[in-house]
Amino acid sequence: MNLVPHHVFEGILSLHAHTGEYSYHDRYDNQTKYITDPAAKTWNVDINGVRTTVDFGSLESDLARLFQLFAMWGLQRFAPATVYGNLSDLIKMSRICKIACFAPVIMSRNEFTRAWTHEIRPIFDRHRTSVRSLKMWYRFLSQSGQVSVDYDFDRLLRDLPHAESVGYQSVLSGRFRMSGEDERNIIHHLDESARHPEHYDVIESCILIATYTHGMRPIQQAKLTVPDLTVVEISSKTDVHVKLRYHSEKQRTPGLSKGLVRSVRREWCNIFIALRELRASAAFRIHDGAVPNSLLGLNPQEISELIKAATQRITGRSISATNLRHAAAQRLVDSGASHAEVTEFLGHSSLRTANIYFSHSPMQAERLNAALGSSPIYTKVKRRWVTITVDVNSPEFRGRPRVTFPAAVRTRRVTASRS
Repeated sequence: MNLVPHHVFEGILSLHAHTGEYSYHDRYDNQTKYITDPAAKTWNVDINGVRTTVDFGSLESDLARLFQLFAMWGLQRFAPATVYGNLSDLIKMSRICKIACFAPVIMSRNEFTRAWTHEIRPIFDRHRTSVRSLKMWYRFLSQSGQVSVDYDFDRLLRDLPHAESVGYQSVLSGRFRMSGEDERNIIHHLDESARHPEHYDVIESCILIATYTHGMRPIQQAKLTVPDLTVVEISSKTDVHVKLRYHSEKQRTPGLSKGLVRSVRREWCNIFIALRELRASAAFRIHDGAVPNSLLGLNPQEISELIKAATQRITGRSISATNLRHAAAQRLVDSGASHAEVTEFLGHSSLRTANIYFSHSPMQAERLNAALGSSPIYTKVKRRWVTITVDVNSPEFRGRPRVTFPAAVRTRRVTASRS
């Protein structure tokens, strides 16, 4: 079954036709990369420093070419990892999905919304595939002139519901939370590493600090270069202040992709001094896929694996970098930080992204009650609700069904408590 009509393929091809070598800018290492033969059945794409093969050979010829055009369109607008993830989902669903969700959009707003809610999204959810990939596909169709509607289609796409991404499922379920013992073990490990850096893997300890305390993603740590580490001597070589300048990631708002400067706890500064000495020595090795002049010498995938291995050894269970980042944000929320502070800490461009941490904070109810308690109106309502005074002999009770009270309280006021 052709999921995309041939005339649609021809129309898109006429807009995006490209012959010869294709270039795109890779924001991970800030270099220009090339796809030498865009029509080939397989592509080799560098994704966060790792050479990855994209296979189009198993698809029908028209659909394969269309997905290649989609990938080239996406590489001009998004990070290669984002394009690869969405493309992989689309290729997977093209083999499963037999509804016309890959075809051009000619439906009315209500028809498209119903199809999305009752047909398209359920299929993607059932196969545990993010519909974000399909949203990107529809944007590609829209910008290719294959959306013929009389409403703002891009606006509708933004408003269409979708399930929380996999990264936030652990927040919704609470699986990301660390026990007090886990946190004590990590802190003890870092304390010992600072006291005796010669006996510990300082690169591993620096990565744990960046993830556990700063909430930084592996790609942000992998993009650290030597100039991003600043060591300021305050009074002596042993009394120093260490700062790291991370690169913002996933910024969708122009002008907000600024650096994120974070300070290191005074007790752990020795670890980064040891890292600086190691980085200047001949023993330091820069791995394949690391950015030029890398501070840590690792690519994002290696950092992710190192974090899992280190937490398994230190706490007895493997904790991902994503869950450590969630835990860092949740600690900030639980300590009373505002939306703006959490958003800045995480490097997000929208305040709404932090809502999930506030809605799942056990301190939220306490802060809400405290805020209500400071309201004079709420205080009066609460006092009236908790303690209601009733005079059983008052005229208000006359003519009503008779209420039997104990003899001891029939001639006095009765206080009823409600919880």
